[in-house]
Amino acid sequence: APLLVLLGLADFCAAVTPIAKVLELMKQMEAKGVAEKEAEAVRFSAFGQWCGDQKRIKTEEIATATEKIEMLTAKIEKAAAEIAALTDRIQELDEDVGRWEKDTKAATEVREKEAADYMATSLDFGESLDALDGAILVLKKKSGNIAQAQEALLQVKALPLVPEASKRALVAFLQQGQPAVEEMPDSQLFNEAPEAYGYEFQSGGVVDMLEKLKDQFSKQKYDMDAEELKAKHAFEQMAQQLADNIENAKHEISKKTAKRAETQEAKADMEGEKAQVEADRAEDEKYLSETNALCAQKTEDFNSRQKLRGEELEAIRKAIEIISSNDVSGAGEKHLPQLLQVRKGAASLAQLRSAAQTELLIQSKVATFLADQARRYGSRILLLASQHVAADPFIKVKKMIKDLISQLMQESTQEIEHKGWCDAELATNKNTREAKTQAVEELTASKEDLTSTIAQLSQDIEDLTKAIQELDVAMADATAERTASKEKNAQTVEDAKAAQVAVQQA
Repeated sequence: APLLVLLGLADFCAAVTPIAKVLELMKQMEAKGVAEKEAEAVRFSAFGQWCGDQKRIKTEEIATATEKIEMLTAKIEKAAAEIAALTDRIQELDEDVGRWEKDTKAATEVREKEAADYMATSLDFGESLDALDGAILVLKKKSGNIAQAQEALLQVKALPLVPEASKRALVAFLQQGQPAVEEMPDSQLFNEAPEAYGYEFQSGGVVDMLEKLKDQFSKQKYDMDAEELKAKHAFEQMAQQLADNIENAKHEISKKTAKRAETQEAKADMEGEKAQVEADRAEDEKYLSETNALCAQKTEDFNSRQKLRGEELEAIRKAIEIISSNDVSGAGEKHLPQLLQVRKGAASLAQLRSAAQTELLIQSKVATFLADQARRYGSRILLLASQHVAADPFIKVKKMIKDLISQLMQESTQEIEHKGWCDAELATNKNTREAKTQAVEELTASKEDLTSTIAQLSQDIEDLTKAIQELDVAMADATAERTASKEKNAQTVEDAKAAQVAVQQA
């Protein structure tokens, strides 16, 4: 029985050759590569979904921002046009106010000058009429004083309003006497100098002349007073019209200035909002561009990795096929040492390693000898034979395994970096979403508060309206009652008065 166990163990160990170990390792690599390729495809599918969502969201946000910018631009242009129109109108009104104020000042100066001229002329007419009244009164006295009459006539002569012809007539009268009335026509009293007449203290002709002058001055003064009243009234009307125009223009200027300031403030707010929206849109466009570039790069990298993984898996399958063929496996069983061999005079593991090293040394010496002979005779066939003898049949497999391990480590590092980026983006989106949600909740609460306030104010208005109506009704009733009571009291007073009269008569 122990011999059978040893023989079975020997057969099992004899079956586990280095080629079998390589085949097992390569099959494990193939299975791992397939699993990693499928897992990477699943992860990339989620990443592709994320890229699509981000592209859709940012594209919609950019379109909304563009539409808002266009709307704000139109509003800003409209506000600018309105500001320009208001400015032009204000400038026009300022010019009108300035012109009207100048007109008012000029008209006031003219009116003041006219009033001063009127006052001076009116004073002259008053003095002239007083002098004429005095002279006429002196001359009409039957027992007149010649000296007093001459003095009165001299005062009349000194008046500035008396015509030169009348002054010459008075001088002639004073120097030579009174001319006959029939020889001194009325036109000559004012236009021509009378000739010398004999002097008599008979003043009838002079009195007539003075009375005509008085009538003339009175009429001129009346006409001048009437013209003054008309001019004063016209000035007051014009001044009032100008004052009304100035007041209305200044009121309109005030309104339009306030409107312009309000429009400028609204325009500045819209420009600030537009700048903020443009900045947000630029940031969204930058984010979208970077996301598209990242997604494109990741897609290209994924496709490259998938292609490379496919090629690696195909190479592994081809290597497995080659190593599993009868040529390689048969030669390996023939030439490669078994892990355990049950033979007569079995060697130890140290002896096996020594044999293997001896075989490699011999292989190296043979390859060196063939290479030397190839250089010596210039033989290409010997050179190929030396390279074939020196070649290790497992070098390519080892290199491929090392390359696979290095590639897998790089991919692992990239996946870790991408996971960290995804986690950061998800955290940022979560914070933004929470902030937006909080803002929406605050605005909703504010809206509900304002709605409640509006409802309460509406109810208060309705209650106050009803109270006012009730007060109006009560006031009307009280007024009617007061009127009736007043009439009744008046009737009672009348009855009492009648009764009192009756009592007195009785």
